[in-house]
Amino acid sequence: MANTPQHFLEKIREAKEKQLKELDLSRDWLGDDKEKLTDIPTEVFELEWLKVLNLSGNILTTLPEAITRLQHLTTLYLSDN
Repeated sequence: MANTPQHFLEKIREAKEKQLKELDLSRDWLGDDKEKLTDIPTEVFELEWLKVLNLSGNILTTLPEAITRLQHLTTLYLSDN
């Protein structure tokens, strides 16, 4: 998670503390690629209660097998990666 932009880290922490069912890690605006995710932070996979995960607008190329830990996930947004 060393390369994860700070604003994503803050959203993940909030989701963990409040046990949010939805996590938005999207980047819908054009911007510096340094502000986009290239990998899903491993801490996301600890949020087993998540139902909605938005990863749109990043530069992801693969989904790790760990995504299967999110057994309550019903919606996964991956557009514009």
